[in-house]
Amino acid sequence: SERDDITSVTYDGVRHPGEMKDDFHNCKNLESLTVHADFSDRLIYLYDLSDDFVKTPSGQCNLNGSFAGCTNLKTVTLPHASEKLECNIGEGVFEGCTALKELDVSGYWGIFDDAFLNCTALEKVVFNENVKEIKDHAFGYIKDADGNYQRYDGLTFYGVAGTVAETYAKENDIPFVAVEPAAQSGDVNCDNAVDVSDAVIAAR
Repeated sequence: SERDDITSVTYDGVRHPGEMKDDFHNCKNLESLTVHADFSDRLIYLYDLSDDFVKTPSGQCNLNGSFAGCTNLKTVTLPHASEKLECNIGEGVFEGCTALKELDVSGYWGIFDDAFLNCTALEKVVFNENVKEIKDHAFGYIKDADGNYQRYDGLTFYGVAGTVAETYAKENDIPFVAVEPAAQSGDVNCDNAVDVSDAVIAAR
């Protein structure tokens, strides 16, 4: 933490990012964070190889308080988290990242309280239908010196109608733009479902 020589961070198959709280706190010249797309699959491999893993998940993919105060952080690339893991962006992880303008959190993520607090440049957040929860003041808020939360303008959510993203947007008066759900593998007839009709068409 608090190092000026770090400009980028990449997580590539490590066991547990955020294991040490405030790993990269106040690294003022940090510009990019990348978590590789196959990161969750590697965590599954590291944590549990048993056949009943899906029934009793033991893996975690958490970011906890690691990038707060990185005022030059402009890009954050997250994987499409695995539904087999508990994948969360923890409380206050990106608090005060004032250069961050756009974000894609598609995947099976939970987003905790104050995760993006005081990110006043954040204009666009894109979600898909798999984001599982968004907790209080995760987006769209600043906190004053007295500890009071205040909404700021200029942020828009893009997500699938009827999901937690739309619910959070409505409850917090954030503009919401509905987008189509992501295409499913095997959905041959593009009806947003995978069933026997897709198998029939594929066989033909």
